[in-house]
Amino acid sequence: MVDELLSDEEREEALREWWSDNWRWIIGGVVLGVALLVGWHYWQNYREQRAEQASTLYGEVQAAESRSDFIHKMRVVLKELKECRTALKIIIKKEMIKPAKKLDNIFKETHELIAIIAKGIETAAHNADKLT
Repeated sequence: MVDELLSDEEREEALREWWSDNWRWIIGGVVLGVALLVGWHYWQNYREQRAEQASTLYGEVQAAESRSDFIHKMRVVLKELKECRTALKIIIKKEMIKPAKKLDNIFKETHELIAIIAKGIETAAHNADKLT
């Protein structure tokens, strides 16, 4: 109703005033939205690549030709897991995914896998020493 009583110039002036007061919030919201979308797509691609690498590495470990080859490949797996853990720490600290609590289980599982693989390497190395 009030809009009908305003002339075109008054509506234009009201719009200019509103834009002047709110442009920073609007631009900031758009930039934040784009940043979140880019971050989400990056995270999805990163997870996909890591899953493919882990699968490939697991296949290589299964096809190890000797105990030393097995230990070497397990060390590569361990290195990849540690890099993944570091990336997760950064993502959590920088709050690239909100809420960051969504990543707690993934981080915990990555930490557990590191412990399992490290123990497996230690056991394999210990058993290799027994054989020599």
